[in-house]
Amino acid sequence: MSSSSVAIARVPAASTGTLRVLAEKAVATPAWSGFRSTSERVVILEVVAAVLLVGGAIALASGGDIAVPGADVHPLWIPVLVFAARYGARGMFTAIAMSAIALGISALAVHGTLDDVVVRGQNPYDLIALMATTLVAWTAMMRDRRLERAANEQSEMTRRLATSEESADALREAVGVLRQRLDRIDLSVSMWRAVARRLDHGSLNEAATAALELASIRSGAASGEVHQNFGGRLYTVATFGHGALIGGEPMRDHTVIQAIARRRPALSHSTPGARPDDPDIAIPIIDPDTRIVLGVLALRDAPASRLRASDVRDLEVVASWLAPAFLREEEEEVPLEAAC
Repeated sequence: MSSSSVAIARVPAASTGTLRVLAEKAVATPAWSGFRSTSERVVILEVVAAVLLVGGAIALASGGDIAVPGADVHPLWIPVLVFAARYGARGMFTAIAMSAIALGISALAVHGTLDDVVVRGQNPYDLIALMATTLVAWTAMMRDRRLERAANEQSEMTRRLATSEESADALREAVGVLRQRLDRIDLSVSMWRAVARRLDHGSLNEAATAALELASIRSGAASGEVHQNFGGRLYTVATFGHGALIGGEPMRDHTVIQAIARRRPALSHSTPGARPDDPDIAIPIIDPDTRIVLGVLALRDAPASRLRASDVRDLEVVASWLAPAFLREEEEEVPLEAAC
């Protein structure tokens, strides 16, 4: 049937599982509604053309008289059957009307009367053909309704498939985000485990480096150093970042001196006499038992004005975690001195 059309709908190629199988197959949506949407003008033109073609063939075969009184069933029932099957009752009635008009015009032109048309209308074979045509038209209408219902169901399934694909895409994006978060969590857990191991069991240099990494993450500092207080002098045991003090004199830093003197964090912006190259914040590392200052955790390139009280408190906690590493270092040096 020429008025049917096929619309191909595909879902995204990134589908997985069952949806991917469905996506790789074209979903055909027959436009069965085209039977009813065909305009009356098109139907009439098709019927006129068919009646003229069949009537012309009859006229050529019968010498100009298309009434064909000797035929049991008139040949013009052929286009009537065709259009009854094609358009249902609408096509049947249109074809019957056009055929009757053609027979009437031919009878008037050849015989001057409509007697042949009346006789043909009383022919029992033509009545049987009319009943058969009616059955064909009814069957075509039932077929069109089934096809239309199937097309509606197909459209609904296509819509549900598209909705399922959108849901699947959203789920894939959510799974991707959750997977990334899981990877970050695994990485964070591994990093924290490594940092904790270095703080608890590493050498003083390893523990100090781990503490600097933690402090930089918490404060946003780009560099820093850890100094050990030994005999009233400070010795650098670990550095972090490119701006760290290497080979300098930490005892000249007013922020460091104030942190040691007051046994509490010192900020450069609130320290009298602080120089531009002083660390932005200095955290004393204190022995929890004797309250002796074991060293200093100094951070640079972390504007002190942006540090909140909670950030400073967290840095004090990091410094307290580093204190046992200083004590372990002293315990290891005592046996060596005794052996000497």
